[in-house]
Amino acid sequence: MLSEGYIIQKILENNAYPTLKVARSKFPCYNVLKIIFRGVIMKYVTVSIVLVVSLFVCVSCDSSNSLSGEYVCTEHFTEAMVGNISLDFQKDGTVLMKPLNSEGKYTVEGNKVVINLEQFDLTFTRDGNTLTSSDKTVVYEKQ
Repeated sequence: MLSEGYIIQKILENNAYPTLKVARSKFPCYNVLKIIFRGVIMKYVTVSIVLVVSLFVCVSCDSSNSLSGEYVCTEHFTEAMVGNISLDFQKDGTVLMKPLNSEGKYTVEGNKVVINLEQFDLTFTRDGNTLTSSDKTVVYEKQ
């Protein structure tokens, strides 16, 4: 069996860690494990930091691109509805159509928004702050 001192000497001879200072320990093989795992642990710490920062950026982007808010009708096949009807989207996935007070739920899949109200369902395509109905006859814009 190889001694701890021999393994450390070979590692240092191969210039694997040129700036490494080896201190003796009371525990057998402590220095060998310290040398081996120092590089591995630093890689995991670096990867962990990158993942946390990436997650934070993704969450920030998602919340800033939220659908929540009030969208007012700007185009409608019935001219009397323009400016008089709105959709109020909540962060909890609920929506209220005003002034009809029709409540329901909505889901977002990519740029497709599906609204399930009490009386009917609506499907829109989202482009920034604009919602356009699937038949392109109704448009809502975020206020």
